[in-house]
Amino acid sequence: MTHSVNKTDPNDARNLALYLAKDLLEEVRMKDKARAQIASLTQTRDTMVKLHTALQNRINNIVSAHGINLSKESLALRANIDETLTAARRVLRLSLSDSRRRADHVACARGCQVFV
Repeated sequence: MTHSVNKTDPNDARNLALYLAKDLLEEVRMKDKARAQIASLTQTRDTMVKLHTALQNRINNIVSAHGINLSKESLALRANIDETLTAARRVLRLSLSDSRRRADHVACARGCQVFV
């Protein structure tokens, strides 16, 4: 039925009648409430694990771009992530300060006045 080219209600009804007459329709069972909840929780957990992994990868990419190489374990626990983010903020602040100093130096070398 999923291979039907012309998906219209009359065609679907005709195909259903044909499949039913030839005993080609499989039995479909509805999940009970408990199984539906378990399936929903499982799907939600899967989504959260994927988002967590994406966040770990993003943090790792940002800090490695600034010369910090992290082990996988350092991003595994929330406490480690907090420590890593604190260290990353420190590195980024230093990097920004260094960039500002270099920009100020270039500006002064060109005779421009620098306002902070």
